[in-house]
Amino acid sequence: MRAIDIANFFIDYNSHCVDETITNLKLNKLLYFAQGYSLALYNAPLFSENIEAWQYGPVVSNVYHKFKSNNKENIANTYGKFSHDIFDSDTIELLLAVINDYGKYSSSKLIEITHEKGSPWDMVYSENANNIISNSSIKEYFKNVSISKANLDKLEYIGKREDTLKPLLLPADLDDGEDYSIYLTGSNN
Repeated sequence: MRAIDIANFFIDYNSHCVDETITNLKLNKLLYFAQGYSLALYNAPLFSENIEAWQYGPVVSNVYHKFKSNNKENIANTYGKFSHDIFDSDTIELLLAVINDYGKYSSSKLIEITHEKGSPWDMVYSENANNIISNSSIKEYFKNVSISKANLDKLEYIGKREDTLKPLLLPADLDDGEDYSIYLTGSNN
């Protein structure tokens, strides 16, 4: 999977949220957290691109450059072709956990989080160098952060709505035995 695919997921998800913005800075921080979750929980990277230590935190360079024209404004549209079909349910649950855990924070708070003493960014950052943050350091750091497979169970992905091809998500604790498939087709007959 490519980092731009993950970025597009976050942008698409955000486009359905009221009063939420996703800037290039925030998008790159979410990519970092998603990579960290994947490495810590599944021992595998979510995407192959390197994450670099820039002044304001971890950045996937090619994703940054695709959206840099947005400056500090909301990114409203995905880049290129995008479909939810490329994601399996485990990946969707992981990305939703990242959104749930970190999407609520402002860009400045995300900078603060990624700049913590001893963080992978902190260990390699050097002014104007854009050093690569190794997957092994990200993995070790996130293994020590309070995430677990249980975090992925906060939301349940039950499918895509046919009329919009958007995911239908419900809180996992809402499992009341009701058949929600009618919401997938958009009909309520």
